[in-house]
Amino acid sequence: MMFSIIIPTLNEERYLPRLLGSIRNQRFRDYEIIVADAHSKDKTRDIARRFGCRIVNGGISSLGRNNGAKIAKGEYFLFLDADGMIADKRFLEKLVDVINRRNVEVGSCLALPIHGSILDKILHISANAYMRIAQWTKPLVWGPCMFSSKQLFDKVKGFNQNLRFGEDLDFGYRAAKHGKYRAIPIYFGVSLRKFKKDGYLRTISNYINIGIRYSLFTKVGQNRVKYRFYSEKK
Repeated sequence: MMFSIIIPTLNEERYLPRLLGSIRNQRFRDYEIIVADAHSKDKTRDIARRFGCRIVNGGISSLGRNNGAKIAKGEYFLFLDADGMIADKRFLEKLVDVINRRNVEVGSCLALPIHGSILDKILHISANAYMRIAQWTKPLVWGPCMFSSKQLFDKVKGFNQNLRFGEDLDFGYRAAKHGKYRAIPIYFGVSLRKFKKDGYLRTISNYINIGIRYSLFTKVGQNRVKYRFYSEKK
């Protein structure tokens, strides 16, 4: 099995080396890395080239992910946020094992903050528990680390580019109608910069807003939640 790891970026020179370095340390080696860059003004593209990544023009996350998928060669796509990291050197190896044993076609991994307080860890542990419970009632695909088979991705025509927030939930819901979904019990390290830039109250309220709408109506309400494609240059 080959993975195409697709990473949307915009001015990520500060964080991208950490993620790419953690991918390079993986024991599983059958992958390619595609950086879908939204015309960064910093050294993001130079860093991607230095790590041997393929580069394609990107945009808001759904556009970048779709553009990356268009040139991807892998049987499975793994979509990662540029400011995350993989701590476990067997992460990809474990993911392949679960996919093969359980015949999973779409899903998400669990999250742990890279650096954070006790409160940050409690919030993420609670979110992980909810994701694992929700998988039996309604799929909850989580943007910073999600995967899909190429066949399933093509079947549902990828991400809805009209959505600026919640495109991950929308994609997961549509994909799970045609392929087996699971929340995979392996962890991806996530950044807390969204919480720090927008504030905990606003960020959590946004997630609650979109979570309630998704749970009740399966509508993410693209005009009800403000979304920013985070950039270190902003």
